[in-house]
Amino acid sequence: IHLEVCPTCNVQINLFQTHADHPIQQLYEAGLSVGINTDSRAMTPVTLSEEYHKLQQTFGWNSEQFLRCNRNALAAAFIPETEKNLLRQRLESGYMEFR
Repeated sequence: IHLEVCPTCNVQINLFQTHADHPIQQLYEAGLSVGINTDSRAMTPVTLSEEYHKLQQTFGWNSEQFLRCNRNALAAAFIPETEKNLLRQRLESGYMEFR
């Protein structure tokens, strides 16, 4: 099971008081398949970069955590394996350039 997590939206709709209260860190540490998302831009006007920044500020996440989450999301995507393989190569290449 893959969890698509939208931290800012979850705070906005009062599921959690603050980002620090969000259980994404515990989910991640428990080894669950977690992906980071923005939800509907009409409902929550936040970019994926802003979500990443908030996770970095709140939990000290770095490129390793974000890469794992993106790998998880790609593995859970409902697309053919050939497309997953192409996207996986691009993902890994992009993160290698970032380091």
